[in-house]
This record gives sequence, structure tokens and C-alpha cells, in this order.
Amino acid sequence: VFLKEKSTALQNAGILISVIGVALVGLYAHATTKAPHPLLGNLLMVVAVIAWAVYTVISKKVSHADVLKLTCFSSIIGTVLLLPAVAIEQWHKPLPIISAWGWISVLYLGILASAVSYFLYNNALKNLPASLVGIFINLDPIIGAGLAVLFLKEQVSILQVGGTILVLVGVWLSTTKNKAQEKQAKSIKELADVN
Repeated sequence: VFLKEKSTALQNAGILISVIGVALVGLYAHATTKAPHPLLGNLLMVVAVIAWAVYTVISKKVSHADVLKLTCFSSIIGTVLLLPAVAIEQWHKPLPIISAWGWISVLYLGILASAVSYFLYNNALKNLPASLVGIFINLDPIIGAGLAVLFLKEQVSILQVGGTILVLVGVWLSTTKNKAQEKQAKSIKELADVN
């Protein structure tokens, strides 16, 4: 809508199927001692998805810029915007004592999960349509659920398994070129080779 990107009916169907799959994987939850408010958590995830969509549109609009500078600039803005929340949360509390493993976790989050991941995402936005890049974000809940099963021994429901299948089918459909697109790409390549 905002970037005026063209997509086929097959790609639109893939996006819709994938979103339905994400809803089945991520929105199925019941209260436990470790997660007493699943509805609130799910609503926060919906807000996060909307924020990520806004980030993707804005990043695509400025994707002509240097990717490293763009990633650095967005990280600085994100950090500054989080400072008030940190101040509110830590108000009248002593500074936390962070263990060695805590610092390793902070470094992992800062370097790999943030800097490298955002750099790769912004680089993908520079070279591909935002709708195509964005569809791969739908794999996040599947990876998260898989890691929760593997490391936290959480149970997976039949709805989540069905949702996983829908996400994978949706991503596949969304990234599949139809015959007309392949023919057009081939014609453009042939013209470029001639020139």
C-alpha cells in the first residue's frame, strides 16, 4: 500500500496463508506460572508486528542510503527512545549486578541479534521488494516455538503444527515467481546483455 509494490494473486494468497499460520502458532496460548498473561503477551506481539511493518516501510524508503549507516542510525534512535523506559523501570532501584553470563547475553543480543541481523535485513531491503523481505519475518514464531520446545520443554499443540505448515506454504507461495515474472526477468536480462 505505502510503497506501491506490485504482487501477484499467488503472492497475495501466500501472504494471507502465512499470516493465518502465524496467528495459529503465536496466538494459541494458555496461562502458566511462567506466562500468567498470554493475552497481554499476544497483544504486545501484535503491536510489535505493526511496529516492524512501519520500520520495514521506512527502511525501504531510505534503502538507497548506505546500509551500514542506516543500521547504525536506526540503532542509535532505538537506544535513545528506550532510555525513558529504562529510567522509569529502574527508578528508585539500585543498579543491577550483571553476571559474566549476563554480559555475554548482552553482547550476543547487541552484536548478533541486533547489529548483524538489522544489517542483513536492511541489505535485503536494498535488493528486494519489502513485501518479499517482510514475509520471511513470519518464520520468527516458528523458530521461537521450536526453540521453546527444544530448550524449555514446552508442548506444541496441533493448531501450532498446522500454523507452522501454513506459514511454510505461505512463504513458499509468496516467494515463487509465476511464469510471466520469469519471462519478464529473462527479457530484461537479455536486453541488458545486448546493451
